Amino acid sequence: MDLPTNPGVYYLIQWFNPWKVLYVGKAANLRSRWSGKGHHKLKQALRKPGIRIHYRKTWTKGRAKEIEAIEQRKHNPPWNDRIEPLSPSIFSKLMGWLISIPISIALYLILLSYWQIPKQIEQVQTFTGRW
Repeated sequence: MDLPTNPGVYYLIQWFNPWKVLYVGKAANLRSRWSGKGHHKLKQALRKPGIRIHYRKTWTKGRAKEIEAIEQRKHNPPWNDRIEPLSPSIFSKLMGWLISIPISIALYLILLSYWQIPKQIEQVQTFTGRW
């Protein structure tokens, strides 16, 4: 197969059945994933007529994993046994921190403003005489 050696997401598509996506997966190296006995869906794909592999190159394996999860939810492919959960992106993690820190500070300040001095401390008088 003439696939690139880049990381990426691949699609097994049945082209004569209105471009039905049967499987979505990710690979660190697309060519080695499908060469020889490299893939567990290869036998299943060879038995079914009209199967083609389409791919989408990515820069990193992490980006391939994100795109795979999105595409699996989008197409709901029947050959995917389990669909990977969506992991939060860096942007959503950052937004979570940016929102949670000010809220934590605000709650701390509110608690501080309502905190009252215990009665024992209020009853202590300051010594003003000489030692």
